Amino acid sequence: MIRLAVVLPILSLLGTGIAAQSLDRKEQRVRASIAAAREEQITYLQRVVDIPSSTLNLEGVRKVGAVFRASLDSLGFTTRWAAVPDAVGRAGHLVAEQRGKPGAVRFLLIGHLDTVVDPGGANFVREDSTARAVGGADMKGGDVVILYALKALQAAGALRDLNITIVFTGDEEHPGEPLADARRALIEAAQQSDVALAFEAGNRSDATVARRGASNWRVATTGRQAHSAGVFSENAGYGAIYELARIVDAFRAQLAGEQYLTFNVATAVGGTDITYDTVAVSGTAASKLNIIPSHAVAQGDLRFISDAQLQRTRAKMRAIVAQHLPGTDASIVFHDEYPAMSPTPGNARLLAVYDSASQALGYGAVAALDPGRRGAGDISFVAPLIDGLDGLGALGSGSHAPGERVDLKTLPMQTERAALLLYRLGRRPAAQFAGTASKGAVVYAQDTASARTVLRAATLLDGRGGVQHNVDILVVGSRIARIAPRGAKPAGARVVDLGDRTVLPGLIDAHTHPVWYFNRQNRLHTGNDGDTPAQSMLAAAANAYATLMAGFTTIQSVGSRSDGDLRDWIATQGLPGPRILTSLEPITDRTLSADSLRVLVRQRKAEGADLIKLFASASIREGGQQTLSDSQLVAACGEAKALGLRTLVHAHSAASVRAAALAGCTQVEHGIFVTQDVLSLLAARGTYFDPQCALVFRNYLDNRARYQGIGNYTDSGFAVMERVLPLAAQDIRMALATPALKVVYGTDAVAGAHGHNAEDLICRVERAGEAPMHAIVAATSLNAEALGLGDRIGAIAPGLDADIIAVDGDPSRDIRALRRVSFVMKSGRIVLC
Repeated sequence: MIRLAVVLPILSLLGTGIAAQSLDRKEQRVRASIAAAREEQITYLQRVVDIPSSTLNLEGVRKVGAVFRASLDSLGFTTRWAAVPDAVGRAGHLVAEQRGKPGAVRFLLIGHLDTVVDPGGANFVREDSTARAVGGADMKGGDVVILYALKALQAAGALRDLNITIVFTGDEEHPGEPLADARRALIEAAQQSDVALAFEAGNRSDATVARRGASNWRVATTGRQAHSAGVFSENAGYGAIYELARIVDAFRAQLAGEQYLTFNVATAVGGTDITYDTVAVSGTAASKLNIIPSHAVAQGDLRFISDAQLQRTRAKMRAIVAQHLPGTDASIVFHDEYPAMSPTPGNARLLAVYDSASQALGYGAVAALDPGRRGAGDISFVAPLIDGLDGLGALGSGSHAPGERVDLKTLPMQTERAALLLYRLGRRPAAQFAGTASKGAVVYAQDTASARTVLRAATLLDGRGGVQHNVDILVVGSRIARIAPRGAKPAGARVVDLGDRTVLPGLIDAHTHPVWYFNRQNRLHTGNDGDTPAQSMLAAAANAYATLMAGFTTIQSVGSRSDGDLRDWIATQGLPGPRILTSLEPITDRTLSADSLRVLVRQRKAEGADLIKLFASASIREGGQQTLSDSQLVAACGEAKALGLRTLVHAHSAASVRAAALAGCTQVEHGIFVTQDVLSLLAARGTYFDPQCALVFRNYLDNRARYQGIGNYTDSGFAVMERVLPLAAQDIRMALATPALKVVYGTDAVAGAHGHNAEDLICRVERAGEAPMHAIVAATSLNAEALGLGDRIGAIAPGLDADIIAVDGDPSRDIRALRRVSFVMKSGRIVLC
């Protein structure tokens, strides 16, 4: 769960020293200039509002742009009209630039020229302190706030040192497609900026540090067309509409309740003969009352606060769609619209400066607006690149409708606050307000809808067993767009030549415990050792960072409630670390009834678990015998499957492994006492098997003094681990020789092992005889499949997330090269180079 309240307290930790201040001499001049220009500003607003400029009124949009362009020219800005390809079908954008003092903050000011509708007659109608004006608040009023803030700064002698790029888009209300072309000018400007300030309609007492993203989805179902007398029968099945109803209701049940996530069904059509227009979101259907319908379609949208939340939600939706009623089939497709502007500490710092300026001007405090009250906007496209603040424009009401109103009396207030924000930030070094994506020394901001990077690879291992030489990998935003023989650099792309290093997908560890660490007494951390929660989370963050730097861009963490916080902060707050899937707390209570287990599985899902972890056997240090009954495993794994969750089962004894397979559980861990007949059963049932080779046992033995005496880390427990260590490689050798068995890769990394996750791959090759390429595939594409992410990660292929690493040497020949990771890209963002 993402709580906006956690962002603002970070200010005190960062020591920003931001507080309300009195106005200096230049700020007083700024305020006086704005007051003197009040009527001129309103007249200017009327001038641009009276030009009809709905998004598809291309000439009108260009006319509004020409007015602002002339004004910005007169301020000394260098201006240009950024045209878009004809196929995009939009007017283009106004771009204006001023280069000021080197090393100072580089601003990106964002507005837009278009409106949702054109007025049906006289537009700007002044009524005392307000005006009825289509586009007055959203957002020509914001554009005018920008212009007159700059005019006031110039009059006070405070403009010339500022580094400013202005982008007024021409299609914010209805962006053209493809977005890579429609938003190229905006994103390229962001790549050269440190801070984004957007001037969508504002409020007196709050501003926007987070905006939800937008995506849409479409489900199509099919059924067997037959007479209704046979409905629900084995031959006729349920029909397309029942299948669609099942899916949509499961969406409602499983997606409800997560903070800032909303799911909407906009339209649904079903029958024996249907037509459907995905662009117009409309359709027709015809059928007979006694015929089972053969086709149905539903379409809707998702709103989300982070890409991680979006991807988790899509995974749940895919899992729901995959579970068909008898006699039916279904598919789902997604379409990206706006990325999310996630709340970040950097955004909060900007808000603090704005709040300080507002209080110094006597307008009161400004707080963060609840993201649930704000839709997507142009700032969303640059939010993954740089910190930002939105909602700085004119106040008003009734946006997107003929009755829209703009509050004229507060125009000076918004203009003064904007001018002081620019002035105060402009005197700070750029490094103080570096973008969200560059919080760490080795993290480079480039995760946007169209940022382009070319990785030049001498040798490429694709994660599926394939090898290519001398290729260019084109990464656009967070995804791989193309792999092609080396050639000319695409326009606007950054080239990273990886020399003679070997390039392969980011590695995946299917079983880790990143919150395990050694405390200040150099002992395994326990809940009563005196460490504070903050110290524990810092240690977990350090473990996550070490794992990422070792080339593991995704891990599955199975053992702690605090895993969820670590997962979410990495996904949404710029904390460097691998993508994390977590079970939260495992289910271990062997006394629970089947119904109680089902309740507990549902509880874990409600708490945000990505999967369910079960202990079907005791610890290896306690003998590893089966602890959950066959019926308990059936209940827990069956309930998880019904909810679209995978199950991961700790099982050492052959009996417990067999029980997990027969119960339909997804994956079995460890299996140190497994037998050949049980391995064959796993293969027949399609159950993933995750044995460990040496790392976890060797780590315990090497760090015995740090574990000794805690829980079952006793003399007898360590003796057991020493005895079974030789069995581990034998088990893996036997598993690899079992036809059709899916042997995935997980290390069970605990305190002392983080960052050494590749050691078990080396062990599998050197001690269990696994072919190096086979081991690499296990830790990439096979693991991705096991985690339910095979359509997103695990290979280097067009359309997948750009999780890419490079190592010195060739691990397909020398597996030890995995110890020499020298480049890491996660989701298109370079984190080690």
